[in-house]
Amino acid sequence: MRHAFSLIELVMVVAIIAVLAAVAAPRIASANAGARIEAVESRLTSESLAASESARATGTSRSIVIDADSDRFLVYGGHAGAVGSPLSVVDFGASPYSADITGWSQGAKGHVPIDGYGIFPLGIKVSVTIGGVSRTLTLDLPSLDSDASRVSAEGGSR
Repeated sequence: MRHAFSLIELVMVVAIIAVLAAVAAPRIASANAGARIEAVESRLTSESLAASESARATGTSRSIVIDADSDRFLVYGGHAGAVGSPLSVVDFGASPYSADITGWSQGAKGHVPIDGYGIFPLGIKVSVTIGGVSRTLTLDLPSLDSDASRVSAEGGSR
């Protein structure tokens, strides 16, 4: 009667577990990167909507700047772009996002004006890369017809 496993049986089990781990690790990393990109999408939406609501509530213009060099989202008072201290700053390069903003439709240091009614151009595109996963996000913000704010993702490479 046999009461123990042989060394070969134990080695085979360890080898099978190692192969499964090697296959699963990249998929887990990709899923983690995808979740962080979704977090960036959500934060872009909420911060943009907050800037729009702030402009509407105060009746004063705002300006959104996405600094691709430092991976930061900034909101300034006024249409002049990066003038004075920002009213709001989100560092997408830091934890929990650890994102690389590779570009956006307004150029490296461009800005998007928000008028005193909280309205600004639709279709702002932001390119984001996290852990080898890249997406281009399209930010559609409130217009005269709608108060809805939405971010949609395009593409995806590994």
